[in-house]
Amino acid sequence: GRYDIKLFQTFFQLHGKTFDYKIPLSTVLRLFILPHKDSRQMFFVVSLDPPIKQGQTRYHFLVFLFAPEEETTVELPFTDEELKEKFEGKLTKEMSGPTYEVMGKVMKAVVNRKITVPGGFI
Repeated sequence: GRYDIKLFQTFFQLHGKTFDYKIPLSTVLRLFILPHKDSRQMFFVVSLDPPIKQGQTRYHFLVFLFAPEEETTVELPFTDEELKEKFEGKLTKEMSGPTYEVMGKVMKAVVNRKITVPGGFI
């Protein structure tokens, strides 16, 4: 489904039409950016342990789908000093570019995990 994403210091929130999730950042194991083989979409994948549950179903992976040409600009609600302190300068106050890249950079800095990308992918 479609979800709005809000990122907080200790969790991120997914808000959809039917379900809302509060996912602790400590449950994020790995991050991936993967291209679809037709190059018309990019996947940003978040691996979770423990997984989130919806009814009896457990979801170990969240897959976010982005069009590669979809651009975004975000302004982070921090001072330059806070950005240096909390994120060791990995983030800037205003970030723009392809949505999947911006989301990747922010998630990488906040959860302090590396992003895995396919090798030799151009």
